[in-house]
Amino acid sequence: MKIRTLSLALLALLASPATFAKPLGFLAMRVYLPAGDDISKVKLPDMTFEYSDGSSKTISPCPAPKGVLNEWINVIREKQPDCAWSIALNGGRLLNPNIALPDTAASYWITDFIPDATVKKVVINGTFPNSRYFSFNSYDATGSSFEMNGVKSSIPDFLIDPDRGYQNPWQQPALAGGKYTLNVVRSPAEASGNVLLMPPAKEGGLKDLIVNMPNIKNCNPTCFDTHFFRPGADLISGAFPNSDSAYLISMIKPEPGTVMVIRGKLPAYTPGDTPSTWPSGKQVRYVSLCNNLLMRPYPVVNNGCLTDSELKLDNKGYYTVVVSHIKPVLHNHNWLPFSSLLPLQEHVVALRNMVPDASFSQSAMNVPADNKWTSANHVMKEYYPTIKRCSRLNYALKGRDCQAM
Repeated sequence: MKIRTLSLALLALLASPATFAKPLGFLAMRVYLPAGDDISKVKLPDMTFEYSDGSSKTISPCPAPKGVLNEWINVIREKQPDCAWSIALNGGRLLNPNIALPDTAASYWITDFIPDATVKKVVINGTFPNSRYFSFNSYDATGSSFEMNGVKSSIPDFLIDPDRGYQNPWQQPALAGGKYTLNVVRSPAEASGNVLLMPPAKEGGLKDLIVNMPNIKNCNPTCFDTHFFRPGADLISGAFPNSDSAYLISMIKPEPGTVMVIRGKLPAYTPGDTPSTWPSGKQVRYVSLCNNLLMRPYPVVNNGCLTDSELKLDNKGYYTVVVSHIKPVLHNHNWLPFSSLLPLQEHVVALRNMVPDASFSQSAMNVPADNKWTSANHVMKEYYPTIKRCSRLNYALKGRDCQAM
């Protein structure tokens, strides 16, 4: 298969007639290793559920790959989980689903649980991973982020304080492996230290999330081919979003004898795959371009992502990325493939900016999420990616200066 397809577990989940009998919430740990380092070295944290009756239960990470298939098929959770982080997305486990415009440099581990009134608090005890970036997010039953009194349902690496006697390598120069404690509570006032909001007790879950995933095609037809824009919540909600990143998308239609040419300036980014203190003097933590199928649940195509360190730049710091079925042999530009499995299917290209520095006003994070390319162009200026369709012959002759069709 030339596309990173959905797992059999996900297909079974979609075919299941079962419904949820109880509310559901999700706690997610997100780790970025852009160079494809061995994610098996990431030590997943333990979780302790503290209940309103005074009792508690500590669970350890699920053995890999045991439990992954069962979690995706088991769409009814009647009790709290027996092990943590049983759902893996883009991780090193088998049978991982490929959904929701994923970045191939990212690995996600998810614990689904029942956030009803019996759960007073969830305590996460872990160690800082040896990665460029990691964070925790809390999602409701629809896979959406939420806020409470202006507090987001996420916390990034550089804001997680270490346990006493340890160091956070995103706060000061240090090796990975220091310990931290994170409290998942219903209100930020309920705990001191590192706080993550508990999901509200909504009914729903994985099956509903996939089936009801937003339809990006609802965008005005003029969005196709010509421009990148930041999608509004009506287009991307319910897809396990990362509060630390924002992305622009452009929807494109493969046509025989043509290529799509994308060009923009690459922001200064924090290099490497190990922790670095943040802020670091760079403009963003991470940048990527990914090509996905424009069909629910929006899988990334095979070899469909380019990370910041992989992008070839000209002497002015600009990248040129060609999107086509066949890799061009001229001009030494970057290349993203269309799907060979569904070669005529519409695609969506996503430009991701992660953790911009507060002084970098031209990041995608500062673009209004209004589905308007003019807004993105106004904010990002030279960092805004242009996109045009050229004939394959015209591109071969003129490269990035090819004439738009």
